[in-house]
Amino acid sequence: MNNPKIYLALDNCFAIKRWVEPETWLPLIKELGFTSIEASFDNEIDMFYTSKEYQKEWFERLEKTEKEYGISVKSFYTGYQTYRTSGLANPNPMLVDSLINGWVKPAIDKMAERKNDMGFSLHCIPEDAMQDPVKYKEVHEKLYQIYSDIGAYAKEKGGVKVCIEAMYTPQHTPWTIEGTKEFLKNIYALDHNPMYTTVDIGHMTGQRKFRKPSKEDILNALKEAVKNEDMECGLWLGADEVYDLWRQAVAAKDDSESKAEQIIT
Repeated sequence: MNNPKIYLALDNCFAIKRWVEPETWLPLIKELGFTSIEASFDNEIDMFYTSKEYQKEWFERLEKTEKEYGISVKSFYTGYQTYRTSGLANPNPMLVDSLINGWVKPAIDKMAERKNDMGFSLHCIPEDAMQDPVKYKEVHEKLYQIYSDIGAYAKEKGGVKVCIEAMYTPQHTPWTIEGTKEFLKNIYALDHNPMYTTVDIGHMTGQRKFRKPSKEDILNALKEAVKNEDMECGLWLGADEVYDLWRQAVAAKDDSESKAEQIIT
């Protein structure tokens, strides 16, 4: 088996709002010693808020500057969408269609022209679905089909690799290693259209706050809460109804093992 070539690249997201033109951030990255770049769509080349004319000129300037400095953009990424909207998980199909036809497909078209890969984090699960297992499942079934269709479009455009960023909180799925495997498997199972993933190791710093506590953790915290009459729970328990169980237990001064068992299950 041949070993893959691995390139150390730099994302130009550090340049957002400061170095906003290819002629400014690309030579800066060259000066830092990098020859490969991941460019952020968020740095003045967003598919929604920039015009077709602007995009054409921007990419022409990028290609000219790449040749001038002998370094190149290998992939494009965006991360802003999930932090601003539920995106592809929005319950209104009009918004979802607008995002696919106005952002995702134009981005894939441009990546196909340049032979670049791309990625994004474009969905966040609304709170009502997070609190309802049936809705949660329905939202994900819709997402699997949406991403399968995106994968089909990327395949038609010459096999552009589209990555879904693994995130770090439960509403930003996928957010665990096993969950990411399951997410990609469920997409591929529909029509054999591949999607890929990106792992941002910086996300791991926040994931510890959402780890499921053990029964012992809950029991110890519950005893402390009953002792101090503290209704707030410092542990992550997930659904609202579980936090209600916690508050009921504290109010009833019930710090029994059976109550801890009820909370964790």
